[in-house]
Amino acid sequence: MKLVDFEIAKEEWTIVELEDGTVLRMRPVLLFLRLGKVKKRKVPRPAMRIGFQFGVWAKSKGGPTKDAITPKAIGENIVKENLSFRFLQRGESHYRFNGRTIQIKAIPTQFDKTRLFDKDGEPVYRVLHELTVLGER
Repeated sequence: MKLVDFEIAKEEWTIVELEDGTVLRMRPVLLFLRLGKVKKRKVPRPAMRIGFQFGVWAKSKGGPTKDAITPKAIGENIVKENLSFRFLQRGESHYRFNGRTIQIKAIPTQFDKTRLFDKDGEPVYRVLHELTVLGER
């Protein structure tokens, strides 16, 4: 598979407000794109690596957690599951390559509060989401 250069058409934030007043921003970011035939497929499809950017703004902060904040630590430190939330803005990301465009959406489905705080004192949440590649044209 060949690495393909792409252009960012737009990268919008999805912004939610959690029941505890915290505002969380998230967006998918395309890190790389490869095109070419995969042995088991007759039609070439893109292979992608997608990362996520998060921003958290909480009404109350805490002391930074001393240990590394790993997925395991997050799972072991949940204090409240399935916080209610409301969308303030729904965003999506669009990328252009070889005359085509792909759209990527990350749709949050659940927020779980932990007792952990990042290096800036912002609370850490586990975010469950659905990732959708909306189209390729």
